[in-house]
Amino acid sequence: EMENLSSYTFAPERTVTVSQRPSGDIGTLTPNAATVWDAGLALAGYCTSLEDSFWKGKSILELGAGTGIVGFTVAKIPEVLAVTLTDFEDVLPLLETNKRLNDGCPTTLAALDWKNAHSSSVATDFFDVMVASDVICPSIYDFGAFLAVVKHFMSVENPSGKPQLLLLSQEMRDNGEDVCITQLKSLPWLDVIEIPQSKHHHTYKAEDIKIFLCSPNRAAWN
Repeated sequence: EMENLSSYTFAPERTVTVSQRPSGDIGTLTPNAATVWDAGLALAGYCTSLEDSFWKGKSILELGAGTGIVGFTVAKIPEVLAVTLTDFEDVLPLLETNKRLNDGCPTTLAALDWKNAHSSSVATDFFDVMVASDVICPSIYDFGAFLAVVKHFMSVENPSGKPQLLLLSQEMRDNGEDVCITQLKSLPWLDVIEIPQSKHHHTYKAEDIKIFLCSPNRAAWN
């Protein structure tokens, strides 16, 4: 299958080029990993629309990176300390290709299976901000495993006591995403704020794409 190169510009000096495959397929575990999805563009755009100071000195973890559209975009923000993009092992070759296409970004790639986070090379690393786009699709991905991996990284030793955040974007497709979002909002250990549409990127936005800012509610932590 021919590889498609696509470039997306979110702001001046914030153009990301990725290789994607029209069918989206890489392997059995990751049927959709090789496509840039709209929710990924929306989250990448939202990240670039935040003040650069928001990212200052922060280490970023992308969960279910796929093509890496969000992680590589964030890595173009000069204030960012480092970005680690993770997905299943069979997605890493695509991420390697896209890392080369976005040369000079401070990025690391790592295999991460949500059901077995402890086996990942980054399992004990602290991240200030997690980003994830279009990871809620109950028929394909285990939402419980996603929540578990979020909790895992929010439980990592945090020597600085800095606040941790999860930025999550999701296209609502009537495939059970709404049930998962309701579950997300009801978790006692997570505070969830929905970002109003008016704050989304001026171009990369859509009525059916939601973006959430989540932070640990330490009072309910156990």
